[in-house]
Amino acid sequence: MINLKRNTLKANALFYTVLCTGLIFTSPISIVHACDFHDQPSFGGFRSIGGFAQSHPLMKQHIAQANSPQLTLTHDRKLNASLAKPDSVDITYHLPVDFNDASLRFTHSDGVELETQGQVVIDQLNGTFTLNYVANKPGKHHILVWADATKQTLPYSKVQRIELDVN
Repeated sequence: MINLKRNTLKANALFYTVLCTGLIFTSPISIVHACDFHDQPSFGGFRSIGGFAQSHPLMKQHIAQANSPQLTLTHDRKLNASLAKPDSVDITYHLPVDFNDASLRFTHSDGVELETQGQVVIDQLNGTFTLNYVANKPGKHHILVWADATKQTLPYSKVQRIELDVN
């Protein structure tokens, strides 16, 4: 009989401890604001509607970086080429105004020769550069297109790959 009372007391004590702890953590006294931006409407799980993500300065910083215009290169990603026959690929570029000192350079795998050696300076915001090449070996090869520039005094590079299937 004494063991039954002790077990009941222990169970009741555990129940009331859990209940009181839950009440303490859910009471208005325990709510603390980390900064002024955390009490915006739609804070927390409702970010997609607005609130914290659009109002907090640190979040605005990341949103602004993601939305800044980027240097773009457009070209065919995969090409079929004939062995020992001159061919070309057009590379269209767009250079936003906050980029300076832009240039293109090219590297290639063995079995491909490029007509262009060194860097090609980009002096317009939009344009197309025609890259001439000759494939000397059958099989799979590649050309890497490198765009180098400075973006607001910081170095910037972008690399894209063109796959060549040589028959």
